[in-house]
Amino acid sequence: MKIFEKLVRNEIMAICKDKIDQRQHGFLPAKSCTTQIIPFYESLATTINELTMTDVIYFDFAKAFDSVNHDIILQKLKYQFHIDGKLLKFLSNYLKDRMQHVVIGGSISSALPVLSGVPQGSILGPLLFVLFINDISDCISEGTNIALYADDTKIWRKINLDNDHDILQKDIDSLYSWSTLNKMKFHPLKCKVLSVTSCHSLHNYILPTSRFAYCLNGECLDYIETEKDLGVHIHNKLSWNQHIFYLCSKANRMLGLVKRTCKFVKEHNRKRVLYLSLVSSQFNHCSPVWRPASVTLLNKIERVQVNAIKWILCEEGSTYTDLAYFKKCRELELLPLKFRLDFFAILLFHRIIYETVAIKLPEYIKLARPSALRSSHQDPLTYTSTVRPRVITKTKKNPQSIKKLKIYQKNKIKNLKQ
Repeated sequence: MKIFEKLVRNEIMAICKDKIDQRQHGFLPAKSCTTQIIPFYESLATTINELTMTDVIYFDFAKAFDSVNHDIILQKLKYQFHIDGKLLKFLSNYLKDRMQHVVIGGSISSALPVLSGVPQGSILGPLLFVLFINDISDCISEGTNIALYADDTKIWRKINLDNDHDILQKDIDSLYSWSTLNKMKFHPLKCKVLSVTSCHSLHNYILPTSRFAYCLNGECLDYIETEKDLGVHIHNKLSWNQHIFYLCSKANRMLGLVKRTCKFVKEHNRKRVLYLSLVSSQFNHCSPVWRPASVTLLNKIERVQVNAIKWILCEEGSTYTDLAYFKKCRELELLPLKFRLDFFAILLFHRIIYETVAIKLPEYIKLARPSALRSSHQDPLTYTSTVRPRVITKTKKNPQSIKKLKIYQKNKIKNLKQ
């Protein structure tokens, strides 16, 4: 059935791919949490640089996947995405006539029909929800941004004038009207407001009582300093201290759990696998977004791997110098964590340049043309700003120059390998 659902999913994607909102990043190819957060964070960083303020409204659907109305989703599939015939009939049969019951302590309740929702744990369920929520961005005003990751929804707007508060409130009311029309419900207590400002901005000294009161269905939304957005703690000053402290604490707890429960593991390779899969992986999620520039924070992250290496090599009582630590990393074929974070950032940037990920290169970053560089700066690793970067090599007909160039390339490759 899973294979059959994948085939149906491919057919639906072929029909609906061009109609899905590009700001939706959930359960879609070439998109992830990272592709959603990076443009969002870039917008907030611009706010910090311009000494202005941006208000972000985080929405939370109550039982999102279980609240999808079957009649409404089928109607949208037919009239918005032009899915009809046998495929629409299959999806109708796929959603309807399902039964469920509850098992508690070995006792089974009577079966009841499932009147709404998409099957969770299925292949088609998340895609159907993405199609169901696709038109939510139609009710957003010009100048207000929206980002979606399945049911995780946020809108934000730069606040230059008091009128911007009123426009953002109007957008909140429009989203609430959309939810009512589509028989969905927002959880007012879980919907929050994050006001992003610069550390030197006068907005920091505004009293809480003088803040604009955003309301959802008559209930005022709470202002917060930090919000966990797709697993990343976004601070109103764009500081990553809290997020890194959280990651290090979580990784250290996991490392302690592995040490206590895996005392029977003696081989270094098996310990290394446990570390990579359970501990080091805590730092992989959206690392190009939050990778710190502070040496203090980088050292705090690195200490997690230092303790792990001591456990792997059974040297927990010893102390490593920087050189000894690098040698231990090389012995275990591990990158120091700060280099690993750099690797993920460079890899993502490479994918952005080659357009294999759903992030566009910002307008303020342009690839240099070799003609714009001095001849002393042009080497075989120069990139051109054509449709896709390519490596160019300029050689002269003089055999001695060709020989020197080959020696230069050979030394360059040797240094890169080292």
